[in-house]
Order: sequence, then C-alpha cells, then structure tokens
Amino acid sequence: MSDVTAVNDVKSKVKVHSGAAWLPRAESPLHHVEVVKLTQPSQQPTVNIEELKGMSHLVLRGNAANADFVSGAEAVLGIGLPLVPGTSVQNEALRVYWQSPDEWLIIGEPEQAVSIETALREHLSGHFAVTDVSGGQTLVSLSGSNAENVLKKSTHYDVHIRHFPINKVVGTSFAKSQVQLRRTGEQAFELILRRSFADYLWMWLLDACQEYGVAFRR
Repeated sequence: MSDVTAVNDVKSKVKVHSGAAWLPRAESPLHHVEVVKLTQPSQQPTVNIEELKGMSHLVLRGNAANADFVSGAEAVLGIGLPLVPGTSVQNEALRVYWQSPDEWLIIGEPEQAVSIETALREHLSGHFAVTDVSGGQTLVSLSGSNAENVLKKSTHYDVHIRHFPINKVVGTSFAKSQVQLRRTGEQAFELILRRSFADYLWMWLLDACQEYGVAFRR
C-alpha cells in the first residue's frame, strides 16, 4: 500500500466516523455506583439523598473591589455576587458560593455552562477568569429530620444552625475526604463532592444514614 493510499484511507475513516457518535458523553461521577436498598419496608425514611446530576459548575475570579466587575457579573447572573466570606446566594436558576475574596463558584442548570461562560466573557472586561469545572465535581443534596445527625457523624465542623446558618458555605474535612458544605434549610444541606471521591462519599453517606432510614435518588 502506498503512502498516498494509506493517508486517503485514514481520511475516509475519519469522515465516516466524524458524526454525533464521536461527541463527548457527559456522565455523572456517580453513574457507576450501585445503590443498595437500606431502608426496611417498615422503616420511615428520615433522610433523603439526591445527586443533582449534570449541573453546570463554573469558577469565576475577579476583583471584588472593582465596581464594574461586580455589576457586570450581576447583570449576567441576575443575582449579586456574595461578598461576605462563607456566604452564598441563590435564585431560581443559579447558586453562587463565595470561595475566597476573589473567587466564586457558580452552579447552574444542566448544559448552562457554555451560555453562562460566554455571557460573562462578553460583559466583563479587565482582569478576570472563568473556568468550567463541571466535569470535576458533583452536587448532592441531603435533607430530612436527621440530616444534621448524619453530618455530625461525618465531619468535625460544628453544623448546629446557630453556628452554621442557612446559606453559609464552608470547605471542611468530611469522612477523611473534603467537601464544600452549604446549609439550604433548617434540615437541608448541599455537598459538593470531587469526582475522584464521589463514589466513596456516596457510599459513606448511605451507610451513615442506615440507622435513620434513607430514601435516595441518583
């Protein structure tokens, strides 16, 4: 076979297989985790766990002292950036977590990442950065009358509502790993899990919930 024939053969195969089948396939970090039924039929679940699959996660960095940056981000997001350490804000479409004095995590609905990033780049100027980290982490909700008790078994951080009020965000050690933890209600929380630890932490949560009865969705 000549070199020209070989090159043409490769080009032909690339053309044949360059359709939608070659597009990236988005999978949840927990897509492979086997969920075992833990709650007995006679036991009423008091903890609910759900992975909010496919959410858009973007990290925004910029100068919080720059009024143009702050107002530009608000114009795009429809909600002001949280400027107080350890706080978060939320509207119908987005959650925004304070991460550091010049960094925020924006969580939107599935497949919003590109549109949010594009809009931010179009409206912001000067020194800023937007990074899509959707593939590296996932969002899990934990709720129910014993949700706080599950957290108490998993982290040394004081999760009592007096110390950890609604909308507070903290990065903390959790089951020998690390999560970002946010309180969304009196007995409702969100956990951001890194992809590499997601299955381990998911199984930890299921085990920690056994004594309380657990209902879950993935």
